Amino acid sequence: MANTFSNDEVLLTIPMRPDMELAAAKLASAIAELMSFNDDQIEGIQLAMIESCINAFEHSRSPDQSVVIQYIIRTNELEFKIIDQGIGFNFIRNFDRR
Repeated sequence: MANTFSNDEVLLTIPMRPDMELAAAKLASAIAELMSFNDDQIEGIQLAMIESCINAFEHSRSPDQSVVIQYIIRTNELEFKIIDQGIGFNFIRNFDRR
């Protein structure tokens, strides 16, 4: 029988240190298992978490050298947000045909 979750949230703060993305991926995996995701889905979740954390580590230039991960658990859905205090980037890209 699948565990049911509705609007639960887990916050994890990790330092930008080698292999800390693996800790974030293990927590994501544990949550996904409790939610009865299949093995392929869990593997995809782990990979997405690892890549997202590494991206934040390498590019954010965050002065506090940490990342907050928000795991948002809804019925049949797991969402995560990677939050850092880095320099950010402009989401708007302008193209000029000249």
